[in-house]
Amino acid sequence: MDRGEVLIERLLDWESSFVAALPEQERRQGRAAVRLAAGVAPWGVAFAVLFGALGQVGLAISLMLAAAGVGSSPWLLRTTGSVRWVAHWINVFFSQSLLYPAWLLGGLFATCIPWLAVCIVFATFISGRRAGVVWAVISVALMVLGFGLQVGGYVPEPVVTPTAHLFLAMTAHQGLFVLAVALSWAVSSSAERHAQELSAALQRADDASKAKSAFLASMSHELRTPMNAVIGYAELLMEEAEASDAEDLGRIRDAGQHLLHLVNDVLDLSKVEAGRMAFEQVPVELVDLAEEVLVAARPLIEGGGNGSRVEGQGPVWALGDRMRLKQVLLNLVSNAAKFTASGEIRLRVLSTSEGAVVEVIDTGEGMSPEEAEHIFEPFIQARGDVERTHGGTGLGLALVREFAQRMNGSVSVHSARGEGTTVRLQLLAP
Repeated sequence: MDRGEVLIERLLDWESSFVAALPEQERRQGRAAVRLAAGVAPWGVAFAVLFGALGQVGLAISLMLAAAGVGSSPWLLRTTGSVRWVAHWINVFFSQSLLYPAWLLGGLFATCIPWLAVCIVFATFISGRRAGVVWAVISVALMVLGFGLQVGGYVPEPVVTPTAHLFLAMTAHQGLFVLAVALSWAVSSSAERHAQELSAALQRADDASKAKSAFLASMSHELRTPMNAVIGYAELLMEEAEASDAEDLGRIRDAGQHLLHLVNDVLDLSKVEAGRMAFEQVPVELVDLAEEVLVAARPLIEGGGNGSRVEGQGPVWALGDRMRLKQVLLNLVSNAAKFTASGEIRLRVLSTSEGAVVEVIDTGEGMSPEEAEHIFEPFIQARGDVERTHGGTGLGLALVREFAQRMNGSVSVHSARGEGTTVRLQLLAP
């Protein structure tokens, strides 16, 4: 590390010592105030000395006072812990260093008067809009007062020498550049630091998500083995049990199968999120697949008194993983059957210019637009009473979206309360 890097490191440590006690959300503004003080205070001292050498004692005192007030602001920040009060403190000293030279140089004609706008910008940047409005009112009031004094003849004739007058104008312009550099440095540094902090937070969240997915995948796998044993032994006992006992064993088997289905949903979602589930991209004929899905889901569909049919003329081909596509359609049909009674569930297969579409259409109770907006998020269910009535983890539709995206497709939903639901699965052409 060279001397320049060491110096910058020490300056950053010095700066951090003043803002360390501030809340995280205020440190950016605190750093800007410290850097402004570090840039403006030496500038004020230097020009105070120069004006003193030119015989302009009043200007020198005004600039030295401003340099002392602004320069002390980092220590005031450390003592009070209030960015808002420090912003007001800096502006008070800064504005007096503008008003006194303006009084000597002809009031509103002075080159330093427009600098009052910097007070508004600085207050807004450091303390927020309310502070900006306060200093806007103060600045306007000062200019109105200056106008009244100047029109009334109370502003004295300029009492500085032409050389000092020219030097003061140059000071104002150079100071503006110094202030611009200080604020630019503060903004760019804060933005860079914020980007680094955001990147680190995103990385931590990503690592935590992967660890969660790996843990769920491992736990779900460990749960499947004993659940399969429970289901298997229940079925074996049912073969030899009497009718009364067989009914109880059937309940055990059904409960085990339901739990195994929930565990499988968790396992599948965890594998997808962890990137451990492989997907093929091969041509799949969708009309035949839709027929298979309705046959497999018929007991659930007819259990609610519903009819079902496939709409579409084959063959309609799309790219995808046949096994995962079948799982997606089974999830959609099963979900439709849960919310449809004495109605109809249709699978409409369409060929499009971009590929193929499968729509799962039901005549069930439907959803509100707010529910439909979040229906594909994990652990989200259509209504609060759905969990009590139908059960489930809220992962089925999340898996649908994840599987569709992994096959370079998309899924969307259109629904209205009392008017049924249509889920549209869009796939690419082979």
